[in-house]
Amino acid sequence: CAACVKHFAADDVLERINVQGVENLIDFCKNNGRRLIQISTVSVAGEGSDGVPPMSRVFCENDLYIGQNITNEYIRTKFLAERAVLEAVSEGLDGKVVRVGNLMSRNSDGEFQINFITNGFLRSLRGYAAVGKFPMGGMHEVAEFSPIDSTALAVLRLAQTDRRFTVFHACNSHHIYMADLIYAMRSYGFRIDIVRDEDFEAAVKEFAKTGQDSDAVSGLIAYTSHNENEIYTIDYSNRFTAQVLYRLDYKWPVTDDRYLENAIAALDRLTFFD
Repeated sequence: CAACVKHFAADDVLERINVQGVENLIDFCKNNGRRLIQISTVSVAGEGSDGVPPMSRVFCENDLYIGQNITNEYIRTKFLAERAVLEAVSEGLDGKVVRVGNLMSRNSDGEFQINFITNGFLRSLRGYAAVGKFPMGGMHEVAEFSPIDSTALAVLRLAQTDRRFTVFHACNSHHIYMADLIYAMRSYGFRIDIVRDEDFEAAVKEFAKTGQDSDAVSGLIAYTSHNENEIYTIDYSNRFTAQVLYRLDYKWPVTDDRYLENAIAALDRLTFFD
């Protein structure tokens, strides 16, 4: 339809503007002998479907395109920006790509960056709190929290490394399970029942139809609408980057109950769950 054509045309323009901005930075750094640090995301690992890439494939620092699908427009612009930087590096640019992880609240005090409302992971937490349920099948799913202040320190260290090393995964080496987060939310005061997966899916769909704030569960709809055997997120590794950071005397903080409780309290003070 005409609306769809207009939508995709707008996306193409935005994509071109973003990539053009990176290309301008590349030219500036080349012409002035400066090092370019491109901040990207490990989400460029994208998704697999029907075995391509294989579900067992791990996205590493020396990977860029491994056959993954990238449908999210924001992530696609990051992918194209990386490609532009890496092509320039192959031609002599002194540049690095630092892919960050799940940016979360400061480790120091739990405070969030100003754009926390657009974070997809946080929006899913708001959905669980609104529905009051969480699927048993998701309890053992791994989650990663990269405190924004810790990430900034890691980026500063990596930005000073030898120019032979170009791509890094600056994300927390310490992972938790979703169960840790759900129990922390329950401890804080949210009533979230752990239910069978099918009961959770039914509750989300019912809330979306009848709830006063259906937007609260918009981030959960994807969970209930696809077959994980057909579409799956490609996992990543940050082993190489972690080894580099150890050599630079930097260690990621552990995501413990204190951190989770501070993060939930900070979000609640910002009326995020209202």
